[in-house]
Amino acid sequence: IFVIGETSRAGNWGLYGYERNTTPKLDAMPDVIHFDDVLTQINATHKSVPLMLCPADALNYNEIYRQKSLISAFKQAGFHTSFLSNQLRNGSFTEFFADEADCTIYFAAPKNKPHLHDDVLLSAVDSLLNIGKTKQLIILHTYGSHFNYCERYDTDCRIFTPDHIKEIDHKNKQAMINAYDNSIVATDKFLAQVIDKLDRTGETSAMLYLSDHGEDLLDDERNRFLHASPIPTYYQLHIPFVIWFSDNYSTLFPDDIRQARNRHTTPFDSRVVFHTLLGIGGIETEYRDDRLSLISPSFHLEKRYYVGEQNIPIPVRRLPLEEEDLQAFERYGISPR
Repeated sequence: IFVIGETSRAGNWGLYGYERNTTPKLDAMPDVIHFDDVLTQINATHKSVPLMLCPADALNYNEIYRQKSLISAFKQAGFHTSFLSNQLRNGSFTEFFADEADCTIYFAAPKNKPHLHDDVLLSAVDSLLNIGKTKQLIILHTYGSHFNYCERYDTDCRIFTPDHIKEIDHKNKQAMINAYDNSIVATDKFLAQVIDKLDRTGETSAMLYLSDHGEDLLDDERNRFLHASPIPTYYQLHIPFVIWFSDNYSTLFPDDIRQARNRHTTPFDSRVVFHTLLGIGGIETEYRDDRLSLISPSFHLEKRYYVGEQNIPIPVRRLPLEEEDLQAFERYGISPR
């Protein structure tokens, strides 16, 4: 199962050292591997997500117009493929790739109602895991921590209060952060439920999660908020990335687990998703590059890149980051390179 997160920044995850325990369930799972130093290739969903799904990346973005996705690769290898989305159709490459799947479902709230919570995807996961096909790729596109944050979770995840806001304003900053943190608690609960469902099958399985980009939350004197700004900030770049492997997988492929754990502190970016998932699925294709697979001993990534204007790749170290961002990178012990 590949879970695509939305607008979740690593700095607000307890798993990444945040002062609040926003990820208690994942923290309690020793089989969960989290990767400390992962950056998105771009801070906008309509480009970030498709780059996870296909072999195009920031270095060769325009290849996306000539590529199929990992969904087609899994289908050709005999997997039943599903794309379940808690987002609306939007005419992007994400939608184009999603339609390659054997089963594509979009969950939409009734008109004039708040967006559905991500747990709406779980019953569909149950159904898919019970169809009798052991070779499956399931992709879950969540709504995650998208604004308005206080609409992203149920009452049992309402840990930090007050948390109800109607607009982003400095006077509402603490309530805004509380609501955002609660949305991370909801993501933690959701991922734990996905892992539990996979674990209960007793099959050889894995779950990979990362967010498409992060978010600004009025973090400093610049008073920046949301994401998709022309020049990204540290808070939009640094994303959470976790992998879980079942006991069967660990028994059959212990070297894969060892390689992944060895990458725990290695700097990389979201381009590894496509190649790592193909590796986990055991799928051989000319488009798979083991130098970008976290489970391969050949893994080697010299530089990280960002998709600039006109889709021109920019080395992360050459982004015009401001002093506040450089200080944040240093504070979290990772390098903007």
